[in-house]
Amino acid sequence: MNNEDYQDWKNHPITKIVLTNIDAALEDVRKRSPLKETLDQTAMQASYDEGFCEGVSVFIQWIEIKELNMESENED
Repeated sequence: MNNEDYQDWKNHPITKIVLTNIDAALEDVRKRSPLKETLDQTAMQASYDEGFCEGVSVFIQWIEIKELNMESENED
């Protein structure tokens, strides 16, 4: 993905909607208690929330790395 492709992707309205939805979902996970009716349900909810947050973290890191690479290419 070159710089132009990345900028097109990042500025696309659908990308902005997806990123906004991810932010809202993260906020929901942070506010919601994982405590459920049973220990098994609590463990499943906590595992789901942790996996979701980890996936978002990896995605955000990818975006940050991509942006750093684009900045270094522009400096050359």
